[in-house]
Amino acid sequence: VSHMGVLLDGRLVAVSGEDGEMRLAYSSDQGKTWTAGNQIDHLPMSSAAAGEGRILQLNDGTLVIPLFGYLPEVPGGLSAGVVRSSDYGATWSLSVIGRANPEESKYFSETTVANLNDGTLVALIRPGLNRSVSTDRGKTWSTPVASGLGGTHCSLAQLADGVLLCGYHRPVQLALSADGGNTWY
Repeated sequence: VSHMGVLLDGRLVAVSGEDGEMRLAYSSDQGKTWTAGNQIDHLPMSSAAAGEGRILQLNDGTLVIPLFGYLPEVPGGLSAGVVRSSDYGATWSLSVIGRANPEESKYFSETTVANLNDGTLVALIRPGLNRSVSTDRGKTWSTPVASGLGGTHCSLAQLADGVLLCGYHRPVQLALSADGGNTWY
């Protein structure tokens, strides 16, 4: 299992799978045992991989899983997005955050998403790290813009005081943002 999260009911949830197939996996005993869940449908994205961030469950129960892969309209370039499910993984919908653009040498990967206290979702995606925002539970996203952080492989979480914490590397660093990821210190 990889890319874990904690559900509202306290169970752990993770992505499980190999050979391009991704499934949900659940644990009610702090990860000692796992139960296979539904397959994660990420179509039309092919060769999808779970992003760097954790699985989120929003207050309305919607599951949000960051990922990246290839879209049919740009098969040679990585694009980033999330898959969403409001029925515990029975059905999924893909929402694109960053669409590859080979003419501009724009490619996106290593997606991570944080759920802010006000319900806004903030995503950071490689390269850069580029920032994108969703105010409708991950259905649509703003155009990715440079965040000012120059790392890769990041993780993102909101602390109890509302400040965003981003851990990333090359070299290993931490950054904080008190304004939803607009500026970092």
